[in-house]
Amino acid sequence: SGQGSQWFAMGRQLLHMQTFRDVIDQCDALFKKHVTWSLLDELQKDETESRIMQTEVAQPALFALQAALLAVYKSWGIEPLAVLGHSVGEIAACYAAGVFDIEQAARLACVRGRIMQKATGLGTMASLDLTPEETREAIAPHKDALSLAAINAPQSCVVSGDSGVMAKLLEELQQKGVSAKKLKVDYAFHSAQMQPFVADLARELAGLKPAKPSLTLYSSLSAKTEESFDANYWPLQMRGAVRFADAIEALLQKDFNLFLEIGPHPVLTPAVDDTIAHANKRAAVVPSLRRNQPERESLLNALATLHAHGLPLDWKKLFDVKGRVALLPSYPWQRQRYW
Repeated sequence: SGQGSQWFAMGRQLLHMQTFRDVIDQCDALFKKHVTWSLLDELQKDETESRIMQTEVAQPALFALQAALLAVYKSWGIEPLAVLGHSVGEIAACYAAGVFDIEQAARLACVRGRIMQKATGLGTMASLDLTPEETREAIAPHKDALSLAAINAPQSCVVSGDSGVMAKLLEELQQKGVSAKKLKVDYAFHSAQMQPFVADLARELAGLKPAKPSLTLYSSLSAKTEESFDANYWPLQMRGAVRFADAIEALLQKDFNLFLEIGPHPVLTPAVDDTIAHANKRAAVVPSLRRNQPERESLLNALATLHAHGLPLDWKKLFDVKGRVALLPSYPWQRQRYW
């Protein structure tokens, strides 16, 4: 999942879990080569002090959390056959597919976040219950002031651009009975407002060396699998629309039927459900974590749901000799056993 899924205490309860903590510690050390703040500090701040909603912190932090969750799932023997990412989530998807090692992915997340931070205060975004064609028609009179930023589901799109023009568009749509909601952001990602930062991102990513994917990897920019993911790709990805629904539809057409959202809150799960229904396919989508919900229980629920949908599990990797979940140790103040 991409930016917007983050919240101030995400991953905090999982820091007691060694597999998860090892990746967070590694990312913290790698981030310090590129930023002046500490990932561990940010993940443990109070809500009033947290900067996790700021782009330059949110994007690296999301990558770190997603990489750590990936390590947990892999330690349970759960391996993906295909991956895709929504906007900044595509960095973690590339890491999962072996396109980047963790050092290159960490650098990409920090650089992308720092440059996109410059767009703060320049615009806004809104979610519309319209098809892509209807969305393009709605914003056409506003030319470059508004852009189609994301296609999340067959009838759910995000528009991005000038705040004043956006307010007029939302008023027009509401008068027509169209469900439209302004997002709580003060930036206009994936729009023409990102064009001034394209050259900066391409220059700072010079030397990026993507490898060939080790598994099926769909691009959120083209909804295809034949992308280079080099230094020229990411500026276009920052500027262009996120074709998430198209990529999910492509996976459904290849008979993929079990989806797992890797992120701190299921912001994409409803969109995947809608896309599955639109394609008239039998498939399921499982979230990993939920905001303000016990993270240990959320992961166990995800594990159980995956198994209930037919995913085989290696039980020897999950339980210790005393019947406790070996890789999800209880907190120091908790002693109950989990089965």
